[in-house]
Amino acid sequence: MNQKTALNIMKSGQSVFLTGQAGTGKTHVLNEYIGFLRSHGIEPAITASTGIAATHIGGSTIHSWSGMGIKNSISEYDLEILQEKQYLWKRMQSTKVLILDEVSMISSEFLDSLDMILKMFLQNQKPFGGIQVIFSGDFFQLPPVQKNSQVIRYAWEAKSWGKLNPTICYLSKQFRQTEHDSLNYILADIRDGEISEESMNYLRGRYKKYPTDNLGTTKLYTHNVDVDAENNKELEKLDSKPHFYEYKTKGSKKLLETLAKGLIVPEVLQLKKKARVMFVKNNYEKGYMNGTTGTVIDFSPAGYPMVAVKKGTVIEASEETWAVEEGGKILASVSQVPLRLAWAITVHKSQGLSLDRAEMDLSRTFTPGQGYVALSRLRELEGLTLLGFNPSALVIDPKVLEYDKDLKRTSKEIAHEFDEIPAAKLEKTIEKRLESIGGSKEVVAIKDQGPQELGQTHRETRRLVSDGLTIRKIALTRGLKEETILEHLLLIKKHDPAFDFKNTEPDESLVESVQEAYDQIKKDPDNLLSDGSPKLSAIHSEVDGVLGYADIKWGLLGVKL
Repeated sequence: MNQKTALNIMKSGQSVFLTGQAGTGKTHVLNEYIGFLRSHGIEPAITASTGIAATHIGGSTIHSWSGMGIKNSISEYDLEILQEKQYLWKRMQSTKVLILDEVSMISSEFLDSLDMILKMFLQNQKPFGGIQVIFSGDFFQLPPVQKNSQVIRYAWEAKSWGKLNPTICYLSKQFRQTEHDSLNYILADIRDGEISEESMNYLRGRYKKYPTDNLGTTKLYTHNVDVDAENNKELEKLDSKPHFYEYKTKGSKKLLETLAKGLIVPEVLQLKKKARVMFVKNNYEKGYMNGTTGTVIDFSPAGYPMVAVKKGTVIEASEETWAVEEGGKILASVSQVPLRLAWAITVHKSQGLSLDRAEMDLSRTFTPGQGYVALSRLRELEGLTLLGFNPSALVIDPKVLEYDKDLKRTSKEIAHEFDEIPAAKLEKTIEKRLESIGGSKEVVAIKDQGPQELGQTHRETRRLVSDGLTIRKIALTRGLKEETILEHLLLIKKHDPAFDFKNTEPDESLVESVQEAYDQIKKDPDNLLSDGSPKLSAIHSEVDGVLGYADIKWGLLGVKL
């Protein structure tokens, strides 16, 4: 199934299991759906099985969101205790869509308990209280931790999963590895449960093969003790002056503790010249992603590390922010330089990263799927240095192999049927779905905003822009989402087209893309609102979904309307 079909299935209101091989764009589709919902006035509950995964999609852990905490299952007594928490009533009853990422690490017991909680708070005995649920993940990745049992019980084995019967969206196009790279063949063999001699030869060919440049490589270990020892040892070897960077936090202590558990950026980061580092956040504008590796070559006048990455580019690694949001408000945030030492990292913490190169010893894997996770972090086989290997490292649980075959077959059938639906009928279905959950059929961002005078909240944003703050700094200062600040800026522009937007101005290439799309869609009056502003959905459709709604809003600041 392609990404567009999967996204339209979600928009139609169906509960979904979004899956596919690493690098097929599951997170991208989730972010597109989140943007779609928000642009129509719906705030989804965004969660993940682990803190690391939660930070990747800007959400919280499902354990924290549900109120279950560290428990894997709950009793009737536990439910009674949860009923007394008013904030959970408010949270659950305002939820129309629940997103749960990295579902491979969720056990069947936990999922059935989550089902019980939602049924209770929503006073609805339908699966998960009758709301739309989007599961995302890949069962070839790390499995759930079973504390008191040797038998792994996956999420799909839960009674609640079967009753929900989510629509299977199995993404098939690979974006991380290059199409003809031999790593694709190895990963495909692992997923088929049969490692060919050709794949084994590819792996043997990477035994102790090191990169020829001086950028080094990241070592993947299965145990934390090995990672800490390696990073500390290598840092100590460098005799240059150390630079220290500490967390800056905002919000309640409890939420900050939850947020911190999910971050792989350290609370205190020590760096030196020639330190091997890895970016741990996406910032496409600056040219880095989760897993981009490089070497610290200097420090800027502002004191930030200057990092040389693979293609010869040097990036100033200034502060980034991770936040817990709910209902459009930032409840807690952590700001830190988005780097960690990268001579070594655990396989577990590498999940969700895309690495240019990695050095790994697969002779000590202890969990099904660990070898697959490690290999699938790479963009191409040429980036692999293999130090040790045990055939059991590539073993996948037979239950997963069998279930995956069913998923592929089912997804193919669903895609064929869904793609036959006429566009007009699909559009009406999506509109009805939005109305049923209290959303707006039109994009809410650039509607006629009422009185001509700017409100107090818009004037405050305008003042901070005049003070030279960036969109991100304004959002943090005001405790609002960046997308909300963008909406303020668009209204400010409408009232005062000559206003100097200073550090909030969009990139020229983004403005060009949005301008070109606007020039096309404005030819049809149906694509414009009553005040002449463009409908975001029309521009989004014109760019074929390449730009998210937040990007479009930002680009419109520079567009001549």
